[in-house]
Parts: sequence; structure tokens; C-alpha cells
Amino acid sequence: MQPTAPLIDRRAIVDARAITKSCIKNTMDCEQVIFDKTTDHQALGL
Repeated sequence: MQPTAPLIDRRAIVDARAITKSCIKNTMDCEQVIFDKTTDHQALGL
């Protein structure tokens, strides 16, 4: 297991919470925010 995995996992959880808040505040941007975060995680190889 990579030593950085837990750190990335925690950041992913924080991102998920941020996405949820963004969805509540601005439904129109919700899908785009999720797409951006998903792309970021794929770039990290997750």
C-alpha cells in the first residue's frame, strides 16, 4: 500500500462534501463540479 493513499482518500472525502454543498447552493453547476472532481481523481490514477 502506498503511504499517500490515506491522505488522498481523506481529500476525496472532503471533495465529496464540497460537491454536495455546491449542489445544494447551485444545482445548475452540480454536474460540472462532479465532472471536474472526477477528472482530477482520474489524473491522480484513482
